[in-house]
Amino acid sequence: MASTERTPAERSRRQAKRIALPVLLFGFVLLFGLFAARAIPALPVLTEPDIADVPMSRLFTRAELLTHRAGTAIETASAERRFLLRMRLLVDAEFAARKSLALRPVSSEAWHARAYAALKSGRTTDAERYTRHALNDGPFSSRFAPSRLSLGLRFWDSLSEAEQQRHYALIRKVIYYEPEGFVDGIIPVQDLVVHVRAAIGDDRRLNGHFDRRLDKMGLTPLGTRK
Repeated sequence: MASTERTPAERSRRQAKRIALPVLLFGFVLLFGLFAARAIPALPVLTEPDIADVPMSRLFTRAELLTHRAGTAIETASAERRFLLRMRLLVDAEFAARKSLALRPVSSEAWHARAYAALKSGRTTDAERYTRHALNDGPFSSRFAPSRLSLGLRFWDSLSEAEQQRHYALIRKVIYYEPEGFVDGIIPVQDLVVHVRAAIGDDRRLNGHFDRRLDKMGLTPLGTRK
């Protein structure tokens, strides 16, 4: 009768086979988790890290990074005096926002970037259409909220009653949460003040926030220069 005892080499091979399958399964699960983590949109955070200290790829998904680039191009264009360079930056903003929407079609920030770039490029009809998407899509966005406030009011008369009410809700959030300024040049400041007062009504806290903000901008409670 042939011996059933295995040599040390055979035992090592069998042991290696028993270990290899769990290792391969673990590696597959790990890779799947990494790809899934990149595909899932980033959750909102209470504080933003300093962009200079953190690699961009760790801050954003691909769609968010493109939207960030669109916003940066818009901010640079707003401060640029030279016409041709300003138009070039607005084209870059439109291109980045369009690529972002191809990855994530529901994105209020990217739609807003397209709307702002179209308006400043003289394409009013496109700007109005993109503004409706920016008002209807996505959650409250801190980065673009003040500009969305002004842009929505630019096309106020063409909005439905439901869209106007949603925009007034956005205005109340902007007054409560956002930085000190509004975007000039989209609508007259006095018109903006009228809408803000209508949106916040008799809320003493929000009126106080708004009055302090106007004061820091050198404006009276009516929106005129001091």
